[in-house]
Amino acid sequence: MTPLAAVPTASSKPAIEPGIAAARRASERASHAAAVASAWAERAGAGQAEASEAARAAQCARLAADSAARATNAEAARAFAATALAAAERALEADRRTSAAIAARLWAAEDMRLQESFHPAA
Repeated sequence: MTPLAAVPTASSKPAIEPGIAAARRASERASHAAAVASAWAERAGAGQAEASEAARAAQCARLAADSAARATNAEAARAFAATALAAAERALEADRRTSAAIAARLWAAEDMRLQESFHPAA
């Protein structure tokens, strides 16, 4: 059976919509990464600075996505979308650094526990 193809229709959406959609997706990814980083940093007691950086980058991505949606021409929309994508990448990188800080803290705690088991206090 052959699938039915959608018939293209005239759209009232501006031609700059793909850039805006990319900016919105980037903003959502950044917000999610920041929320996850913050939650894990709070639970672990490590990586708070990195999680804060992720939150700042997510806010930047959201502002850039909003600016892309309000842009009056395609060039401006693409520029704001690029800013949103770069900010989302910074948020994801900060999320990775949050994970690394948490892992380092967990390994340090495990090392300390092992050291204490090898050399018990008198």
